[in-house]
Parts: sequence; structure tokens; C-alpha cells
Amino acid sequence: MKNILIILILLSLTIDNTYGQKLKLGEQEFELKNVTGSIIEFQGEKVLKIERDLNAIPFDEARLEATVDEPTFARLADLDFENGTIEVKMYSQLQDPMPQDYQHAQGFIGVAFRVGENEKAYESIYLRPKVGRSDNQRSRNHTVQYYAYPDYKFETLRKAHPGKYETSAPVDIHEWITMRIEVNGKKAEMFVNDAKYSTFVVDSMLSTSSHGGIGLYVDMGTIGYFKDLKVTSLQDPVNDIVKDWERAKAYTKEYLDAMPESSYGLKPTPEMRSFAEQMLHLTDANYGFASAATGVENPIGRGESENTADKSKENVTKLVMAGYDFVIDNIRKMTADQLNESVQLFGRFEMSKGTALAKCFEHQTHHRGQTTVYLRLAGVKPPQEKLF
Repeated sequence: MKNILIILILLSLTIDNTYGQKLKLGEQEFELKNVTGSIIEFQGEKVLKIERDLNAIPFDEARLEATVDEPTFARLADLDFENGTIEVKMYSQLQDPMPQDYQHAQGFIGVAFRVGENEKAYESIYLRPKVGRSDNQRSRNHTVQYYAYPDYKFETLRKAHPGKYETSAPVDIHEWITMRIEVNGKKAEMFVNDAKYSTFVVDSMLSTSSHGGIGLYVDMGTIGYFKDLKVTSLQDPVNDIVKDWERAKAYTKEYLDAMPESSYGLKPTPEMRSFAEQMLHLTDANYGFASAATGVENPIGRGESENTADKSKENVTKLVMAGYDFVIDNIRKMTADQLNESVQLFGRFEMSKGTALAKCFEHQTHHRGQTTVYLRLAGVKPPQEKLF
């Protein structure tokens, strides 16, 4: 029994080292995904060294499309990247001896970004440094490669769009290369070695993943060394507004859940709105403000929510959540420039669309805040403040 236990412990350690090993370089922690790796001293500096793990994902030259451009990278921990800049220094050399006597290794090395949950989808730009200064122009033109996992690997893109997702770059193996990728929406630009202008542009990326992690990538036959990774997120005012509204929706739902069904008709004084009417008035205003600010037609009539006959907890919750969804869904479709466009609110007040949305947010905060008293009168402790 003791021997079996020891074997099981050793086996678990082996599995963890192969598939879940974590390495720390400076303040950054990386999780190895289908690569082997270590932190080593290289040319006088601490660097991250990784190589593709052929035990995790076998390579088959006869099935090239199926066994390359896979999630073989060291993933930076605790990061959710959407838009911004990724910069890293990397150094590529070929493995010797070359696994499986593979004759087409080009020192594949680069960056994966917007890596989704469980690495099911992501974008990537990598280099083939060995051909960067080739005497053959056709070979040089394949130095830079974009792909979108899992559906748009290099072979698929090369056949469907020759030359569109590849280009040249003056790089080579056995030298440090600085790669900088600027990502904004569907567009990505790649700069090499502090160039003033981009070397490569992907004007419409293809992955289904819009945000996620960042991975330092290698493929078949490459020993990759990485250092000085810098990630700078791009401030997106539209995304910031959406996050505030998502937080407001969740907070309002806590109020709706906290109030007992029997107290949805509660009024602190006879002339005041009931709890249900406060929430439904808030909803009517959300539709009205958001429709004016976004230009999307209001799907309900004036005062329709507050005047509904069914003011049960279930129906009020359904109507209020639908109102928040209308606001969030249509703000998400806006651009930062549109926030600065002028709009006349309710035919009377001239302001920017961004200001109109801020007024809407202020209004729903005011009316939700009023219902705190209603909860107290119903003997219910209000939800904890949700500033973040």
C-alpha cells in the first residue's frame, strides 16, 4: 500500500510539471501550456526559456494543419487583455538535434493574445526568423504570420488569402528581436525592433475571442527565450461605461431579490410610489434616456413599465432586467467618438451622448437608493454597497 501511494504521488507531480507548471520571471508568473520551460541565466540576464512539448501535443508532418499553430505557449497569469499594447523581447534558435528530423523549422516564435478560457480560442502573431533575411524573396514574405485559433491556421489562411496574413521582416535567429503588437478592436499592428511604422497590419482579426490572456509562443523545432514583457491596456470609455451598467444591473437585482413578494406594493406614505413602481419607473427612464443617447428606437411606450398591471416580484424583476439589458446592449455598440456627439434629450436639453448616459445612470442610482428605505420598512437589511 505504501509503495502504491508513493507511485501515485510521483505520478501526480509528473503530471503537474508537464501540464500545469508555473514559472516566475521577476514579478510575472507564467503557466506552461503544452511547452516545457525554465527560468535560466542567458547572456547575463534571467530569461524564460520554452520549447514545444511533443508529449502534450504530438507533431505529424503529414498532418501539418492539425498539429501546428496549436496553444503551445507560456501564459501570463492573472491577466484579461482586450485592447492595448504588448511588447516583448525574444530570441529564437533551432533545436539540435531537431526532433523527428524536421527539415522545415524556421524558429517559430511570437505572441498569442486574447487567449480565451481553456485556450479554446485566441489570436496570434509569430515570426519565422530563419527566413527573415533569406536571399529568396518568396521565403522572406513568410517571415511574419498571423493566425486565429482554432479555425484559421496558417495553411488555411495561405490557401484562402495568399499574402494577406503574412509579410516580411528583417529578423534572424540567434538575435534579440523586439516585437510590439498594438491591438484595438478587430485591428492589430505589429512593430519590429522599435520601428516607427508597423511592419504588419491585420485589419480584421478572425478569432471568436474578444479578450483573454497573453501567451509567449513557440512551435516545432524552436528554443525560445523571452524577457522584458510589457502589457499596457488601452482605456476604452465605452467599455468602462458598460462595466458600470453591468455593476448597476447586478446591484439592482440584489434589491429586487431582497424585497419579499408581499412588500412589492409597500409605500412609505400614500402619495409615494410603491417599491415595484419605483423600480418600474427607473426602467421606463432607462429605456428613454438610452434610446435618446444611442439613437435606437425605444421598444416600449412612455410609462409602459410603471403602468403594467402585473406588479408581481417575478414580472417586475423580468421587466427591470430587460431595461438594463437594453441600455447595456446598445451602449456596447457605440464607439468612443459617438460619446462626444451632440444629442437633444427629450427635445429640450442639449448635451453629449456620453453626458446623457451619465444622467441616465444618475437617475437609476437615485431611484434604487430611495428603495433602501422601503427595504428597512419591510424589515429587510439592504444589500451591501457595490461601488466596484
